[in-house]
Amino acid sequence: MKLLSFLFLIPIINLLVHSIVMRLFLKKYQRPPVQKITLFFQIIFIICMSLVVWILFADVVETYQLYYSCIFITLCAYCYFHLFNMSITARRINILVSIFKMKGITSVECIKNNHDNNKALEERVDRLIDLGVIVKDKDQRFSSGKNIIFYLFYISVKIINLFRKLLNYEQTKN
Repeated sequence: MKLLSFLFLIPIINLLVHSIVMRLFLKKYQRPPVQKITLFFQIIFIICMSLVVWILFADVVETYQLYYSCIFITLCAYCYFHLFNMSITARRINILVSIFKMKGITSVECIKNNHDNNKALEERVDRLIDLGVIVKDKDQRFSSGKNIIFYLFYISVKIINLFRKLLNYEQTKN
């Protein structure tokens, strides 16, 4: 029962520790790469919390429960990262935030004036460069970054495309 109580606290612990980490980075850097920080934080969080579970509960519960707990912690961190990521990058959320802040938007044109598609594309490319997913050479050509983050993105895209095929979703340009 204590293990279950601890697992219920994982999302709250994640949020609290992540907010402290982000505040420290915001004090140190003017424009920190928040997605990269969050990604690495989640990996470290998974390792640390899994170790805590093993240390605190190894003598109390069955081994399969420890493995399940580690899987649960990983899934919580995965969901947390994507919720955090969506809050930063989702266009719909940004539109809703701007509507809330501006109070009195009367047309789609007002929204379009506040959301530049070219700027959004440049920001996405800059984020991919900051994360090391892509690199720009001296001739200003883009290529894939050959680091672990690139391969994680690549594997994620392959899995998503596989699910899209399995679910018979059409591939659309966004």
